[in-house]
Amino acid sequence: MSIAAVTSHDMTPQGTASKNGISHVLPPIGKTRLTWSGLLGSEWIKMRTRVSTYWLGGIGVIMMIAMAVASAIQGSNGDVSADSVMVMATGGVVGAQFCAMLLGVFTITNEYRTGQIRSTFNAVPKRLQSLAAKAAVAAIASFVVTAASIVVSLIIAHVLSGRGLAFGYFSPEVLRMLIGAPLYMAFIAVLSLMVGAILRKSAGAVSIVLLMFWALPGSMVILPPSISGIVAAFLPSTAGAALYGSSSGAGDQVFSAITPQSAFSLPVWGAFLVLVAYVALFAAIASVVTKRRDV
Repeated sequence: MSIAAVTSHDMTPQGTASKNGISHVLPPIGKTRLTWSGLLGSEWIKMRTRVSTYWLGGIGVIMMIAMAVASAIQGSNGDVSADSVMVMATGGVVGAQFCAMLLGVFTITNEYRTGQIRSTFNAVPKRLQSLAAKAAVAAIASFVVTAASIVVSLIIAHVLSGRGLAFGYFSPEVLRMLIGAPLYMAFIAVLSLMVGAILRKSAGAVSIVLLMFWALPGSMVILPPSISGIVAAFLPSTAGAALYGSSSGAGDQVFSAITPQSAFSLPVWGAFLVLVAYVALFAAIASVVTKRRDV
């Protein structure tokens, strides 16, 4: 039976279609809608079916654990505090952050590259909802993987550092570092995704994100010493380090080597607001261009 035949003869006033004696209830026209949980579910399916997701997640986990092992072995001589062990556990964030960058960028640029973005926007006419769902999934995945990696790294660093039964990992300082590192990685993933939404090209988006998180801190040395440290404090990488770094400055050797030192530093809440401002800025730009472009 043709579709036209079903439409013209087998439709009942109650919105059902019958074929071979079987009635099928059709959704009322104009009443169907996508739920937020459905959007998150669809974006999660897309993410977990990409091979790059597993590569990036695996590399990030390995980098975190490897850095913790190396730091614990190097610092196992002497009395090691709980803060120092936490610094060992979060030391791999400096390298693993690039995996979060790539995850965020690929979450959206892969769809532009393959043309899948057309199907996505056809299924979700309100494009900003789709963009928000992608950002939420990328942020949650980055946060969960980083948190799990830090817990494993903390256990390994604790054992290798020779602390024995001395725990003490529930102080406010240690908990801030434990939560701050995954939160920073989630910020990186969302910001990178928004840059990818703006440029729609993986190479360009990755270049911009690397410029922001790696090249800009090193370029601060060309500024006068009186202002270079102040400007560097408002860079996303420095603000992120303030979220998970030790208050004593230990564990930030990489950023300390490329970022001008200054007596000025942001408090934790100030660093958090700086990261929120960066994400909000790029999200606003991404929202405008996503709504205005044809695809």
